[in-house]
Amino acid sequence: MKNRKNVVLLGTTSFFNDFSSEAIFTLLPLYLPSPEAVGIVGGIMSGLGDLTKVYFGYLSDRMGKRRPLVFAGYFLSALSKLLIALVRWPFFVAFLLTDRLGKGVREGPRDAILSVADNRGWAFGVQKALDTTGAVFGGMLAYFIISSGMDFRQGMLVAAAVGFLSLLPLLWVRVPPFKRSKEGFEETLHGVSPRVTHLLPVAAVFGLVAVSPMLVIQEAYRQVGPLGILAYVAFNIIYAFSAGELGSLSDRVGRTPVIVASFLLASAAFASVFAGGLFTVLGFALYGVSIGAFNSATRALIGDLAKSHVATSLGEFQTVFGLAVFAGSILTGWLLNFWGREAYLLLSAMALAAVPVYRSSLRLNG
Repeated sequence: MKNRKNVVLLGTTSFFNDFSSEAIFTLLPLYLPSPEAVGIVGGIMSGLGDLTKVYFGYLSDRMGKRRPLVFAGYFLSALSKLLIALVRWPFFVAFLLTDRLGKGVREGPRDAILSVADNRGWAFGVQKALDTTGAVFGGMLAYFIISSGMDFRQGMLVAAAVGFLSLLPLLWVRVPPFKRSKEGFEETLHGVSPRVTHLLPVAAVFGLVAVSPMLVIQEAYRQVGPLGILAYVAFNIIYAFSAGELGSLSDRVGRTPVIVASFLLASAAFASVFAGGLFTVLGFALYGVSIGAFNSATRALIGDLAKSHVATSLGEFQTVFGLAVFAGSILTGWLLNFWGREAYLLLSAMALAAVPVYRSSLRLNG
C-alpha cells in the first residue's frame, strides 16, 4: 500500500509523543481549583498549537519540504517537556505553551504526508489510533504517579525521556516529491479549494462541542476520585480503537455517514454525562467514539478535496477547529462553574446543530 511505511513511522512518533504529553495533561486538572480554571488552561493548551497550524502548513507547501518541520515540531515538544520537569512557575506555564506550539509546527506537514496514502481514512485512523494509544499509557503513568505518591517532577522526567523517543522513527520517513508552492501566504490561503473552505463552519460548530479533555478528566475525578484517571484511560482506549476502525470504515462507506454519526454520538454522549451516575461512564465512551470518528474522517475528507496546497488546507481546517475548541472549553468551564450540569445539555444540542451545518457545506460543494 502506498505510503504504508510512513503511516506506521509517523504513528509510532505520535505514540511516544502523546505518551509523554498525556502524563502531564492528565495530572494538571487535579491541581486546578474549578471547572472554569480547567476550561481556561485546557482551552489555551488546545488552542495555541492550532492557531499556528495554518501558517506552518503554508510554510511546508512553500518550502517544498515536510520532514524538517515535522521533526522541528516534535523536537520542540520533547525539549519543552524536559524543561517543564526542571523549572518552577511561571516558566512551567511558558514551556507548557511551547509544547503546544510544537504541535502547531508539525501537524499540517505531517498530515500532508499521511494524505498521500491510497486509503486516507485508514492512514489517518492508524495515526490517530497510535497517537491515542500513547495517551492511554500516559494516563496510566499519571495514575501511577498519583497512587504511588511519586514526586511530580520525577514523574515528569520519565515522561520527558519518553518524549525524545518520538524523534527516532522520523529518521526513516521518506516524503514523496510534491509541487512546491510559489505563492505568498495570503495568495496560498486564497488558493485553498472552495470545497475545503465550505467545511470551515463545520469545524467551528463542532469545535465548540469538542471541549478540552481536561474537563472530562476533572468531571471523572470529581465523581470517583483517583479512579477517574482510569476512566479517562478507558476513554482514550475507545478513542484509539474508534479512530482506526472508523477511519477505515470511511474509506469503504464514504466520509459523510461516519462524520454525521460523530455528531449524533457526541450529542448522546453529553446527554449521558448530564444524566450522571453510570450514564457518565457511557457518556465518556460515546464521546471517545465520536471524537475518533470525526478526527480521522474529516482529515481524510480534506485530503480528498484539496487538489493543491494540501498542508495549508489541513492546517486551515485544524486552526478553525482548534480556535473553536479554545472558545468552547472556556465557555463550557464557565457554564459548569455558574450553571452546573445543565451545560452538558447545551453541548448535546450544539452537537446536533452540526448536522445541518455539514449538510449545507455538502450542498455548496455540489
